[in-house]
Amino acid sequence: MATTTHRELPRLGPRPSRVSKPTLVLAGAVVLAEGLLAGALVLPRLAPLLLLAAGALVGTAILRRPTLGVVGGAVLTVSILPAALVAVPLGPLEVRGHELLIAGLFATAIVAPRDHRWGGAPAGLLAAFLGMLALSSLLALSAGRTSAGEAWAWARLLAPLALVLALPRLLPDRRSMVGMLDAGVVIAALTGVVALVFLLAPAVSEVIPGSTDLVDSGAVYGAGVERVRLPGLALAYLLFWYAVVRLVGAPPGRRALWIAGLAAMVANLAISLNRNMWLGLVVGLGALLMMAGAGLRGRVVAGLVVTVVAAAVLLVGLAEEPAVRGPLQGVVERGDTLLDPASLLREDSLRDRANETDRAWRAVARSPLWGIGPGVQFGVFFNAPNPDGSYGRTPQYFLHNQYLYLLLITGVPGLALFMGFLVTTGRLAWSNRGDPLVAALGTAVVMTAVSAVVMIAFASPAYAYVLALVTGAIVVLARGRAAGDQVVTSP
Repeated sequence: MATTTHRELPRLGPRPSRVSKPTLVLAGAVVLAEGLLAGALVLPRLAPLLLLAAGALVGTAILRRPTLGVVGGAVLTVSILPAALVAVPLGPLEVRGHELLIAGLFATAIVAPRDHRWGGAPAGLLAAFLGMLALSSLLALSAGRTSAGEAWAWARLLAPLALVLALPRLLPDRRSMVGMLDAGVVIAALTGVVALVFLLAPAVSEVIPGSTDLVDSGAVYGAGVERVRLPGLALAYLLFWYAVVRLVGAPPGRRALWIAGLAAMVANLAISLNRNMWLGLVVGLGALLMMAGAGLRGRVVAGLVVTVVAAAVLLVGLAEEPAVRGPLQGVVERGDTLLDPASLLREDSLRDRANETDRAWRAVARSPLWGIGPGVQFGVFFNAPNPDGSYGRTPQYFLHNQYLYLLLITGVPGLALFMGFLVTTGRLAWSNRGDPLVAALGTAVVMTAVSAVVMIAFASPAYAYVLALVTGAIVVLARGRAAGDQVVTSP
């Protein structure tokens, strides 16, 4: 007769649940943070410990869910919050919240990657460019042309681009990357809604420190005309055609959500009064139609018509409100100037940019190999408001022509490396344009490259962060397509 061993006996009752070690660590960090927060309210000396606990909590979250770190960085950099709102002093310098998150993501990409491959040629060229930027900064400091504070303040604007190196190792699969981009669309749409609120009630912007600087008064564009430019405008611009492609591939039950999101993004772009972006979207449409397949072209055009109609209904509805007739009239007037080249040539901004370009070329001629470094004066000044309401003559450290700016601060090698980064990214997108999402992201790179001639599209935390997201997504989606992953555009 067969005997039954102890191992063959069935288990009685439910299996005991096991809690993973990372979950226990996360729960402990939350309890510790709450305890220190309560203590800091009573004893302010505990504030540094609270900061340390918060860092440990964020670090644990990034290790478990890198997507949270990427989206959190977007909230701090490309939403309604000024980049300088969250900052931690480190001696004579300061580190901002999104920079700490990027550093944490980069460390995670090194010690606990989901994939051991980096970002290929685009990431390699970008890393070389950032190295050139650091070298130019050190040379400027050693020559006494600038201070450590100024060099750090202006070099840090390009720092979010480093995220390109980490993303392919942290979010190596299509699902996580598309989820991250979808979160970017949500942030862009919410930013558009907030921008409309700021337009209707500018006093609301005072709730967020520093946001009032993003609402320009009518003194610049005429009585009653205001423009709102929140950081999330960068997401609305670069992810616009991505959202259109997602709309045309969405199931019927979710199309209303995508239409609403796109309408908010269009409103965000409209009330910014940024003509460069309006023209950039037209260029992007042409690029997308070139890259998209025959079947996608018709669906994109149909989706665009739906989006424009929805946005028009939204703007017309707002036009019925007396409080916003002036601002919407400003949108019309700014659009009319695009049809009148003579009026553009008479604008003061054009003469100012011609002056800054001339001075920059003179500085480049004196240091073409290494550049003058970030945070170095090159002879251009502008009138900036002082806290007491007066205006003072302030040195200008930036250029609207971003290619000339990179040439100015990093020399010919730096510009060549950055151009190589853009070209290899665009080439990778073109080679994988059969994927509709890659075609849309490649369109975003084209739009950025074109806009950078007249707009600060590289040396800005918001635009650098979004460009890093787009580039990292192109690398990951192209790898997935090469591996034979199924291409799906619907949510």
